[in-house]
Amino acid sequence: MPFKKLIWLMLGMAKESSQNALERFFPKTKEAVHMSRQAFSLARQKMKCEAFRELFQAGVRGSCNEKLKDWRGCLLMAVDSSHIALPRDAALKAYYGACGKALTAATARAPLLYDIENDIIADAKIEPLTVDERSLAKNDLEALAELGQSFGKRKVIVVFDRGHPSKDFIKYLQDKEITYVMRGQKGFNARIDGLKQGSKRIRLDEGITVGALAFALASGEREAVITNLDKGEMEDGCLRNCITSGGR
Repeated sequence: MPFKKLIWLMLGMAKESSQNALERFFPKTKEAVHMSRQAFSLARQKMKCEAFRELFQAGVRGSCNEKLKDWRGCLLMAVDSSHIALPRDAALKAYYGACGKALTAATARAPLLYDIENDIIADAKIEPLTVDERSLAKNDLEALAELGQSFGKRKVIVVFDRGHPSKDFIKYLQDKEITYVMRGQKGFNARIDGLKQGSKRIRLDEGITVGALAFALASGEREAVITNLDKGEMEDGCLRNCITSGGR
């Protein structure tokens, strides 16, 4: 079966057996051909993972070329990762790692680059559990750079969760001229921890100065964020809204 029809078949599969899907599919093609369940399984095994990656990227580029919603003229891109359960397989467990009490459940990290306002997953991968969050974030940012031309002249703000703050990572963002908003992690910097409310410029290291803003959430919990947005954007409520509404 040609690659195009194989993809068409796979995308149209509901929660049913392969045999039922095959019996539904071939009458639609209006061709006097058929494929057995065993042949279909073999064809899927021979498909290269790169093919799915290319199809995914083509879909993202197509979505980005459409009229995108923004937030105050900026695109909000969130970077985060979660764990994803994998099939019970010794090879998957050996490569990706495992979770659970006895470390028997094959599990991978699933980093995402997500366009918050347009509900678009702009980049996604699965990686071994041993890969740290900052390395995953750098991979997402490389993917973001490749998509940059699709965004036109609009500013992109990247939103990070608490697991990302470090001097080296902030220096990396600074060197790449990436505009960011990052949720603060307690213990990262004593001066940020001591900021009860309002904004302040804080020097982390030689050549590394960040803006910090502390405010109360609706729950009453204190939130602190780190950013390289300018002072005006911090003071007019932009930063607070970016976290509380944009970050959902």
